[in-house]
Amino acid sequence: MADLEGGSHGFAFSSGRAAIACVLELVNSGSHVILSEGLHGERYRLFEDIRRRSSGLRISYVDPTDQKALEEAFVPDETKMVWVESPASPKAGLADLAMIAEFARDQDLISVCDNSNATPCLQRPIEHGFILSLHSTPGYLYGGILEDAGLAVVAPDQEFTVDKLGFVRASLGAAPTSADLELARRALGSLEIRMERVCDTAERVAGFLADQPGVDVVFYPGSPDNRNSVLAKRQMKRPGGFLSFVIDGDFDHTRSVLAKLRLIKRGIGPSGLESRIDHPSDDHFSMVPPEIRSGLDLEDGLCRLWIGLEDAEDLIGDLKGALT
Repeated sequence: MADLEGGSHGFAFSSGRAAIACVLELVNSGSHVILSEGLHGERYRLFEDIRRRSSGLRISYVDPTDQKALEEAFVPDETKMVWVESPASPKAGLADLAMIAEFARDQDLISVCDNSNATPCLQRPIEHGFILSLHSTPGYLYGGILEDAGLAVVAPDQEFTVDKLGFVRASLGAAPTSADLELARRALGSLEIRMERVCDTAERVAGFLADQPGVDVVFYPGSPDNRNSVLAKRQMKRPGGFLSFVIDGDFDHTRSVLAKLRLIKRGIGPSGLESRIDHPSDDHFSMVPPEIRSGLDLEDGLCRLWIGLEDAEDLIGDLKGALT
């Protein structure tokens, strides 16, 4: 994985959460960290519900394409890390990797990119200047073969980070089993061909959804009218298999549409094999009042779709049947 990501060292972990927790140990208690808007729900809970309390982390959220917002969030002598997820929830948004990495380098910050939705086949954050590239599974990297695993790759010439991360992993007992490592090795052998299939299908599904009268808008970095399309071409080999779309209608209508799906499974995050879809307002944001969901850019009709390895026409047929 270090070779695939263009790094010097790779660290495997027992889970994606273990990888994230160990990386957070690179900053001291009470540090200020800058996070990109739209973190995956599990990451958000780890930062907000656990690390704010247990480590006293102070957190600012920014649009990861807005340099001015990044500069305004920075606190001299207190900000120690900038962390982005790209592509990210809830609307497949991208971070400007080169801009963020340059800012982090100028301010001597640890820069971290969660690369789970892209994999090194499509995007290599270290080549853009990041210190760490993270992966959390199950997901695209291991193709659903591993139930849970995590990985962190460190950029070249970062010996202090290598030593400290190795020490933390050993101290917390966060290493995976030898059986997990063997499964991971097997899964990586099919990574490139799987991601090519996923991207081919995602582009077709995004195009189909954009033409449907029952869909308000589609968010996919590979679509020509997407706000991140130019950025995607600059920093990604292909725009990936994660997309979002908004169904025209209220909460109950969206729920009824998703109930008609037969091939696409309900779930959060990529499985690597089967396509998965979730309805944020009905899943892990279901307890949030509608007026607050709206402020979080979570329309009641918003759905997130992670493309798997099924035939594109089968997926389009499943979506068409649910939408009509």
